[in-house]
Amino acid sequence: MIVKRFLSPALVASLLLPQAAWVQQTRQPAKTPSTNAITPLRPIASVPTLLAPSSNFWPSAVSARAQNSTFAPLFSFRSRAVPPSPSRGLSFKQPSTRRDDLSLAAQALSGTAEAGTLRPGLARLGSTAARFDPAAVSHSGMREAASIEFSRRANQAGETSSVALNFPQEPPQPAAADTAGAKSGSKKRRGGGGDGGRSDDPKAPKRAPKYPARDIDLNGKATLPSTALLPDRPIEPLIVEAIDATNETILVAAYEFKSREILKALRRARERGVRIQVILDFDHVFPVKWKDSDYVPARSIEIQSLLNERFDVQILRGMWRYGIMHNKFMVFDGKVAEFGSYNYTWTTENHHFENAKFTNDAKHVAALAAFWNYMREHSVAFDQARGHLWPESLPPPPADPTPSVRLHDILLPTFFFSPGGSGEDWIVKAIEAARESIDVSAFMLDSTRIARALAAARARRVRVRVILDRSQFESEGHDLVKTYGEWLAYHGIAVSLRAGPDPDGPKMFQKNHNKFMVIDGAVVETGSINWTKNASLMNFENGHFTDDATDVKAYGMFFEDLYAKASPVEAPEIEPKLLTDEELEEMLR
Repeated sequence: MIVKRFLSPALVASLLLPQAAWVQQTRQPAKTPSTNAITPLRPIASVPTLLAPSSNFWPSAVSARAQNSTFAPLFSFRSRAVPPSPSRGLSFKQPSTRRDDLSLAAQALSGTAEAGTLRPGLARLGSTAARFDPAAVSHSGMREAASIEFSRRANQAGETSSVALNFPQEPPQPAAADTAGAKSGSKKRRGGGGDGGRSDDPKAPKRAPKYPARDIDLNGKATLPSTALLPDRPIEPLIVEAIDATNETILVAAYEFKSREILKALRRARERGVRIQVILDFDHVFPVKWKDSDYVPARSIEIQSLLNERFDVQILRGMWRYGIMHNKFMVFDGKVAEFGSYNYTWTTENHHFENAKFTNDAKHVAALAAFWNYMREHSVAFDQARGHLWPESLPPPPADPTPSVRLHDILLPTFFFSPGGSGEDWIVKAIEAARESIDVSAFMLDSTRIARALAAARARRVRVRVILDRSQFESEGHDLVKTYGEWLAYHGIAVSLRAGPDPDGPKMFQKNHNKFMVIDGAVVETGSINWTKNASLMNFENGHFTDDATDVKAYGMFFEDLYAKASPVEAPEIEPKLLTDEELEEMLR
């Protein structure tokens, strides 16, 4: 008990790093090309954030330079450069220096078999790090819980489970679950469009997906669904399957990247010679603390792994004050593409309502590849990104030259991209063409043009139903979402709220993160783009229209299941005031 009580993460780190005493802040740093230079290191698959390497070793709390480190973990240390791994010419069996011994320890923690035989205790520690499903508490409480869990595992022997330790990286936004008295911390999953589905128990019987999908073939190695609607179909395993089936190239555009399984799949692909190119969002590579928030963000260990392991990574930022690179899509061998609302994170997979699509349509895949190349042209390398002067205007992104998705008397594009405003234009045009019904599931909505188009549709007797995310509607930091939702309700539109699929899970992570619309049961619009002025004008986003009958049916069923258990928004007595387009744009400057 005494050992467990006092074996803190900091003590574990000091035991694993048997080097000289803490280097004082006044010591002259070693001459390097850049203070942000990355030390190459083999992947550390299960090591907690506190063990991640960087270029110097001193407590970041006393170092101003530490704020410019290439790594910003919850437990933030900066360490001396470690020696090359055995794959670069050294042997695990005869570590000649203390730094070699440190490398051996890191490799044992990461699961390398040969190192594990020489350091079995560290190998056990690395293999039994638990998947930490944090309770809905304060950020400091989650950090303390993670520390306690690590200390417990450090003294535990004989366990054989091998899952990832996930430190919470997302702001603890309030998000009430759909069921009162929800218990936090449970790993139980509920699916099937709302309530029944996948379980984390590997012995539990697997349920067939409820929603229909077409088969999408990739190189004869993988059969992927045209639609994957979470939690009906787990999406992360499908992306891993697609990566494993790729022969030559993978293009990745990732707003967030916190999926250990996808990282492992990318490593496997690179080992077999697949060329992997990644574009990441600036704010997730260089996270900053918002003035009105107590949350201190950290770069994810998965992003840091991409950087440490020298993947081909470029950084991109959106325009003006709030612009971001918000895409989440991949292109495999130029043959199949994956896109939708799904961020590549563990929290997304386990606590959100989401949608993803796979397509092998040649025109559609080529368009996403062209958009990726457009973003690549405006991105920069990691070591240039922090000081880069990002432009306030850009040439328009690729556009569909031959719109072919028919909705009554108009033709809609198969795809549209932002920045530039075309996303809002096409969404409004589709709403204006509706004759019978419009069903919307939107994570965020603060576009005056879209809100007025929905009200106009309701006025011409089109049935309009809108589901908004509860956390965004109730958050003090997103007052506009509530204003626009109540304005729609005031104008007779059925507005409801949904949180995530797991009422027994952490409330702060439960989200309805979808961004899709079903029009007249005939056409679906989906993608990464939120229905906001910023998303259309300033972000890098993607949107898509489809009229495939199978896919439209799946989205329609998904919406009905979401709506069946959504909580209605009461119409206010006084009409809320919407902002003009000019006022919305001024807020973004």
